[in-house]
Amino acid sequence: MNVRWWNQFLVVGVVVVAPLLNQSIAKDVRVLRYQDKSKSEFSNMGGDYERTLPSPRVVTSFTLCYRVRLLVLYGRTSFINLSSKKDGNLFVIRPEFWIDRMRIVIAGLWIMMPMKSEIGVLRWHHMCFTYDHEAKEVTSYLDGRPEKRIEIEVDKAIRVDFIWMGRRIKGLFLDFVGDMTQLNMWSRAMSVEEIQGLASCNGDPQGDFLSWEEDLQPENVIQYTIPLDQLCPSESSSFYFWFTWVTFSTAQYLCEALGSYLPLPSTVEEIDVIRAESVQRWPNASDRPRDFWTPLNDREQEGVWRSVRDPLAANLTLPWSRGEPNGLHYENCAYISQHLLNDVHCINEEAAAACKFEEPSVFTLLGTCETEKETVTFLAKQEDIDHLVFEGIGKSQILKENETWIWIDTTSNSTFGRLEDIDPNFPMGRRWWVLAEGVCSEDSEDRRQLLLTTCPEKHFTCDDATCVLLEYRCDRKYDCRDRSDENDCQFIVFPEDYTRDISPKARGISKDSVLITLDFRIETVVVETESMKMTLSFVFAMIWSDERLNYQNLKVKESENEVPLSIVRSLWTPLVRFMNTDGNHHTEVDHFTTTHVKRVCDPVGMNESAPAEVEVYGGDCNTLNIKRRYNLNFMCNFDLLLYPFDEQFCNAHVRIISASKTFLKFHPKLSTAEYTGNPSLLEYEVGGVSLRHDDSGAFSEAYVKVPLTRLYGYAMLNIFLPSILLLVISYVTLFFSKEVFETRMMASLTNLLVMATLFTQTSASLPKTSYFKMVDVWLLMCIALIFLVVILHALIDYNLRLLDLPGENQLFRVRPMGQKISPPKNARKVTVERLVLASRIILPVVFVIFTVCYALYIRKS
Repeated sequence: MNVRWWNQFLVVGVVVVAPLLNQSIAKDVRVLRYQDKSKSEFSNMGGDYERTLPSPRVVTSFTLCYRVRLLVLYGRTSFINLSSKKDGNLFVIRPEFWIDRMRIVIAGLWIMMPMKSEIGVLRWHHMCFTYDHEAKEVTSYLDGRPEKRIEIEVDKAIRVDFIWMGRRIKGLFLDFVGDMTQLNMWSRAMSVEEIQGLASCNGDPQGDFLSWEEDLQPENVIQYTIPLDQLCPSESSSFYFWFTWVTFSTAQYLCEALGSYLPLPSTVEEIDVIRAESVQRWPNASDRPRDFWTPLNDREQEGVWRSVRDPLAANLTLPWSRGEPNGLHYENCAYISQHLLNDVHCINEEAAAACKFEEPSVFTLLGTCETEKETVTFLAKQEDIDHLVFEGIGKSQILKENETWIWIDTTSNSTFGRLEDIDPNFPMGRRWWVLAEGVCSEDSEDRRQLLLTTCPEKHFTCDDATCVLLEYRCDRKYDCRDRSDENDCQFIVFPEDYTRDISPKARGISKDSVLITLDFRIETVVVETESMKMTLSFVFAMIWSDERLNYQNLKVKESENEVPLSIVRSLWTPLVRFMNTDGNHHTEVDHFTTTHVKRVCDPVGMNESAPAEVEVYGGDCNTLNIKRRYNLNFMCNFDLLLYPFDEQFCNAHVRIISASKTFLKFHPKLSTAEYTGNPSLLEYEVGGVSLRHDDSGAFSEAYVKVPLTRLYGYAMLNIFLPSILLLVISYVTLFFSKEVFETRMMASLTNLLVMATLFTQTSASLPKTSYFKMVDVWLLMCIALIFLVVILHALIDYNLRLLDLPGENQLFRVRPMGQKISPPKNARKVTVERLVLASRIILPVVFVIFTVCYALYIRKS
């Protein structure tokens, strides 16, 4: 408790007392430098620092501050993580920042906080986060200014027992390249005045929760010391570039192209600062401009004043002159007139542009084929009003001579190139130059586009020299105001000796075949058993790499890397034939074909000859993916022996015919086949589709095997059930009265006729085969049993007629003269009864035995 009180006392004393005494504390501070490394070097975690605290530290409110000086900014950036191993390495506190926003992680809560101004490189920035548990709010600060305040409640105390600090947060690869110092954390929420004092270098107090000097002592990183006052350059170090009598669009272009911006004053005091600067630049009042452009305009929505650089300007209370703005839709721009703002016409009015800089902007000239940065790196300088010169850090310079911009070699006084006339007449942005001999091996007096830009790394420069993120380049939506980010979006770069008639070779020096990954994705299946055909609607995709090609502007999402058909027609693509179709079919490249480049590997570098920020990707590991939807009939060879309890297998046979297997093969491991439709068809159920490779012949082949299990419900309802019913009816006739022979016989014969018709119809609906099918065996057996019933009825009737009609077959005995001998009727009756009884027993026994054997055979097969 005493330590915390003493630290608070020191902070308040430094913030309040030191300014009153008008003196600063003479002290050197320790700085850590994280060297500029390639973002792809994930294995090099240089500068890691890990520390497990002796005992957990718990806090409810806090202030976290640090000072950084960036060499480059890779988007999302972080360098320290405070976690709790007890809670499963939970992110307890971690600061992150982008160029235009910050984020703080507090006890697993991720809080995004936009900034009013952007973070720059090559200058020190002081950043702070405060969390007030009682007020339940988080506040972010940049260089002492409150940026964003968000209400949030952390429902538990913040517990820290592990510290990790380094160039990259483990597992996340959030690059930090630059210098870092004064990382401290206090166990309370500081006031705005206290944070402003820290940002202004009024002392170097240490945090009571986390101390820069005591808790963070890495040894495997470059360290140096710097005087405290050098971390906070005075306001007098800022400077302006001045341009008079320009339109609004020209003023906006000049400031943005120079890496600056038009001033956006929100108070009268800020206007007075600009006026004071102009008075110092123009001591003579008669020469001094009266009006200065601001970035404000209400072109998008009348009455809503916005700034391209700062969309939040619409929420500001602006210092308008009395009665202003009053121009309606005729006056959509604003400039500083006298001491307040006026709205004016954007095109017809002219005023001065005051571009404010904190430090010189660094320019790069792209498209010169130069690999040495000192040759194409420049600093912008203004020696006089409306005058610009770009001083190279090497031996070159860009300046205006006789109203023409020239690029010269200052050592030999030779000219590299001249800028063609353009309005506005400035070299910033993408411009056409007439080049001298020796630039990109061009002939003398040859035109070439060059780009002079101040955009940072991982950004794309629009034609008007404004910057957007490189990932927005060629993403099929406009991000540049001039829409130039969607121009020249060619993903594939062909070498001069490329020909589409020659297949690529395997990667490296290997003499192995180029592997083509096959993706056979079946959408629908229609099977025609009678004609033994299988109609497939499928997407046929092939993936391969072509080491002859280079790619550029690739996106992470493969769908954004679509190659136009006009380019695809110039590409070598594999030609595959579908072998067992009912015609000569093969893969096609037409309007139904889509081709994408899949970004697999990181870029190998930048295209130094392109007048833009173009990342180059090698063709040896990044892949081409071509796909097309087909609808084809494949011939099948069905074995119908077990019909309708059969399982069939139909193959889609494909073969690479572009070249033999010595040069091209289907990939044996990555190639896949899949059925994505409904597995239940009208007649079959589709099983698991599989893919089998066959390289036994001269060409690489593959078989897509489609298993088909017949759904026998239809056959049961339309064949087996009617046949069983007919058998039952025939069997029931054995129980009819023996005297109604005609009825019994007519019913049996009718059943026999119906069964024969059912057999004929069933056979007609199936392919004609040289072997019996199981359905044929069943129906023939049913016909045989009904025929047997007919025979039994005939035998029974025959014996009955012998009982009543005398004939030559009757028996006679010797008798005395005058005495009659009658036949033995009782014996005949016994014979008939036994025949009927045997028929009633034998028929179902035979049927049961047959059915059991039938089912066992089907199951065994």
